[in-house]
This record gives sequence, C-alpha cells and structure tokens, in this order.
Amino acid sequence: MLFTDDAVQSGSALVVPCGSMKKSLAWDSFEPKLVAHIKKFFPFDAALLGREGLTAVVRHAADRAITYGFQHGGHLCRFTNLTISLGGWFESDPQLPWAEPILRSRSRKDPETKLRDLTQATYQYLDAVSGMNGLYFRNALGRVRALKYDMLPSVSREPAKALETLFASIYPEKARAVRGTHEVAVEIMRRRAARFKFTEGRTFTLFALLSFLLGAGFDRDPLFPWAARALAARTASPDETARALAKGGIDWLQRALRLLGAVRP
Repeated sequence: MLFTDDAVQSGSALVVPCGSMKKSLAWDSFEPKLVAHIKKFFPFDAALLGREGLTAVVRHAADRAITYGFQHGGHLCRFTNLTISLGGWFESDPQLPWAEPILRSRSRKDPETKLRDLTQATYQYLDAVSGMNGLYFRNALGRVRALKYDMLPSVSREPAKALETLFASIYPEKARAVRGTHEVAVEIMRRRAARFKFTEGRTFTLFALLSFLLGAGFDRDPLFPWAARALAARTASPDETARALAKGGIDWLQRALRLLGAVRP
C-alpha cells in the first residue's frame, strides 16, 4: 500500500518457464523468489502480512494474473506489485474503472503492452492518492483511528451523498481521485454489504468506508484476512458482526501505524 515507482515496476527480470506454472515444479522454485521480491520492495506490507499472509497474497495474485493470460515470471511479479498497491481484486474495483478494460483489451494483444499501460495508469492514480512517502494514506489512517463504531453516521436516505461527505472528510485526496465513480461504487458496496445483512445504519456505513479505503473486494482480499474472519464468524446480529469487523479493522490499523513508524517505503 505504500509504494514507489521502482516498487510497482520492479521484478521484470524474474523469469520462469511458461506453461501451467502454478501446477508445475517451476512455481515451487519461483514462489520463494517472488516472496523475497515483495519483502524487498514492499517492506511495510510484508511486515504487516507476515510470512503466511504474504504467501497467500502472492498465490492469489498469481492466480489472478494467469486468468488474464500472464505466464512469464516477470509479468506475474509485476501483477503482484499492482495487487499489493491497488488491492487483491483491483481489476473489478469500481473505483478503478480503467483497470479491467486494459486487462481485457483486444487492441493490446501482448501481455507486455497491457502491463505497461496498466502500470502507467497506476502511477497516475497513486500519484493522486498517495503523496510523498504515502503521506496522504498515512493521514487517512490517522483520521480513521480517531473514529469509533458508534460514532459512524447512520446512513439511510441518500447514502451516496452522505458517504461522499464522509469519505472526503477522511481521505480527501482519494475522494477527489475517484469522484466520477462514486455513485456506481456505492451501489456495488450496497449489494456486497447486503450479503452480510449490512443493509442500513452504521453496519452499512462501516462496510462502505472499508470498501472505500481498502478496495471494493476487501471482504475477501488476502491483504486483509481479518475482514474475512470477522464476516465469517457466527454472531447474533449484523450489528455484532459489524462490531467484530470494526475491531479487526482497528487492530490492523494500529499495527499498520506502528509499522509505519519503523518501515520507510
């Protein structure tokens, strides 16, 4: 999540044989190299995830990359860089409407062209939402830390307008960058939240806020395993589930802020 141009572009030289790599001995020898690469170029995320979590993210990213026709080791590595920078399901995130069209483009026939264009678009986006050394993101985390679940506004009528105001107060740089996608994104957030019976009040506000901050697929993203655990737990009510999700988020945020004091991108 904290990124540099070198990090996003890095890994082009990692080479493994083409083919069904995830099912071959080639993957067994390549995976440790990819994990080591992420530790080097994304030390914050590697430390936050731990060895097991980082391995899960690498495997998830490779699976997604192969789905889009990437087989070369360097391509898988660069797709993993993008996954860590943008989110585990970035290509289907309505806040990043440029990602999937590039990946599915018929005019960009070779993988290298797709990755080049996707990387360039990512640079532009991260330049707008990150700030120097991730300053904008750090500030947003600090503002979220000051929030308590019971302090969240209860969104019911005109949720898009109310959420736009909330998002802008917490992470104004990202709110400006994704402004044109807001209404579509909120509708998708609403549909996904309904799967957990987060249909109104603070439960939906929390789910929407996490979707905005972490990506529309945060609830199944291996970058944020605490979210899936909280949402899968059996609780007496949606409110209890939401409170468990909020606690998991705060615990993650506290660890992230502690690491940010020690790890420099």
